[in-house]
Amino acid sequence: MKGKKSMVIKALLLIAVIALVLIWLFYMRWNLPFEEVGSFDTGRELTHNESTVWFSLRHERYFGFHSIELLETFGLDYTDLSIPFDFDNYTYIFTIGHELRSIQYSYSVFKNRQFIIFPRDLIGIADLDENLENKVFVYRIRRQEIGSDLKNPRAHVTFS
Repeated sequence: MKGKKSMVIKALLLIAVIALVLIWLFYMRWNLPFEEVGSFDTGRELTHNESTVWFSLRHERYFGFHSIELLETFGLDYTDLSIPFDFDNYTYIFTIGHELRSIQYSYSVFKNRQFIIFPRDLIGIADLDENLENKVFVYRIRRQEIGSDLKNPRAHVTFS
């Protein structure tokens, strides 16, 4: 009887440890390495009140909300960009007026679910330089489904 009780306690402890590790992984922030691929003058003065401070463009398979035509609202002609976009391998991050310091994601912050519980479309957690420049900066990260919060584009954005 003592052996059964010991086995039950060990099994409960193992389940508790596994649950704690899964919760920790769910809330952990994962850094995304990025590379700057260009910056472009907007031709107009940007303000700290811009509603969109960053967005992503990604492979068409990911059904991204934003299109490259959004750059026209910031004074850029997207047909003149000298960037060879490779959406098969990269997702592109555009920051408006601020350089990107870091971008992270957490499985606890996402837009859509896949297979009921798994996050599919992650919301990026961006840290931007607080200095405002009249430029749009372009970065690339490995290809994945990540973007800004559509309902509140400044959510999950910090300036430092």
